Amino acid sequence: MNVKPDKLSAAAPMTQTEATEEAIAMQEEAPAEVEALGPPPKAGSKLWMIRLTSMVVVIAGWEFFGRKVNPLFMSFPSAIIKAAWALIQSGELLLSLESSFKTLLLGFVIASFIGACIGLLIGRYRAVDAADR
Repeated sequence: MNVKPDKLSAAAPMTQTEATEEAIAMQEEAPAEVEALGPPPKAGSKLWMIRLTSMVVVIAGWEFFGRKVNPLFMSFPSAIIKAAWALIQSGELLLSLESSFKTLLLGFVIASFIGACIGLLIGRYRAVDAADR
């Protein structure tokens, strides 16, 4: 029986050049099947029809069942589109978006500052790192 010595249990440590050469040799020994793999075959032109149909069914169901639910909990797509158009025409949408963006930005800045401070404390003091676990 022909047994190859284990590559990981070599007696002498390898130099960088030897390690690189061995890595290249191991890549060349890789089976050919790995190189033959590629992206999966395309399903054809019917895929877009399935996606479009599923979106239409979901939106139609939302419209139908949304009319039966209290608008306080959920609205339906046509009402949302009408309200959005009214807000765009009045200019109120841009003001609301500006206010929401300011709140989002302020929250991000505060959270980033707090996160950076906590990260620095965890990196500096082992007790803080231990308390985090």
